[in-house]
Amino acid sequence: IRFGAPSALRQFLLFARFVLMNNLLVMVAGQIGLVIFSVVKVIENLSIIILSGISQATSAFVGVFFEEKDNTSIRRIEKQAHIISIELILVLIAGVWLFSDEICMLFGISSNETSLRLQVIDGVRIFSLSLLPSIFCMILTSYYQSTKFTKLANLITANSNFILLLIPAYFLAPNFGINMIWYSFTIAAVGTLIILAAILFINRKEDQSPTFL
Repeated sequence: IRFGAPSALRQFLLFARFVLMNNLLVMVAGQIGLVIFSVVKVIENLSIIILSGISQATSAFVGVFFEEKDNTSIRRIEKQAHIISIELILVLIAGVWLFSDEICMLFGISSNETSLRLQVIDGVRIFSLSLLPSIFCMILTSYYQSTKFTKLANLITANSNFILLLIPAYFLAPNFGINMIWYSFTIAAVGTLIILAAILFINRKEDQSPTFL
């Protein structure tokens, strides 16, 4: 149960986030907000193909290397995973920015619906900025889960997928508009990494293990 907790927690929080996010979008932008969210959600699902695929691929290697205390191989596989993820995500981000109009057309949003089209374009572009810091969150979650630091994996999962996402969204969106919801994805990912760095800094003297990144 402990080792499976991060994955199970992520699925539960995604469900809870979906429900709460829907309520917020209806409150801020009505049914149009749900239309925009459906497009953003597709981009998010597309990114998960890269992020989840690579992070899960590393977990098997890291688990074996960790038991063998092969820290050199762990560092090598983690570095490769980050480089590959960044390269692929940058391509995805570039595609979102360059082909925003085509994305709208795929969802039946015509050029005549100027206001909705511009909001969808803003939504997917702003959301795409969160994908870079999300790389580190996803891969580090898998890393800490594989190396039995399950509490850290749960911390990353809870903050990046729920707590640090919904809190700024609920505070900022009613006052500054729907785009603040999409900015909240970046706030959540970056905020999670800052909290993680602070925890590791505070505990640096207690745990000198070279695998405790």
